[in-house]
Amino acid sequence: MRTFDLELDLPLRLSLLSFDVVSTPSTPEVSVGVSENGVTFSPAASLALNGYRINAWLVPATVRFVRRLAVRLRTGTQEAF
Repeated sequence: MRTFDLELDLPLRLSLLSFDVVSTPSTPEVSVGVSENGVTFSPAASLALNGYRINAWLVPATVRFVRRLAVRLRTGTQEAF
């Protein structure tokens, strides 16, 4: 599993985050958590993967930290990290 932590320069009121991920094999498992303070994280309300784009719909909130943009890739019966 690859996990990415991001910090925005300024907090923003968001309801949607989109990420482009290069070269993902078939059907990765994805999770996203967001926070205003970097301590308490809330999971995305909904996630969708369309090609190489990950869309994470959020309950509208002020976001400064994106944590655990986690991508787990499954290839056959083995996991690729």
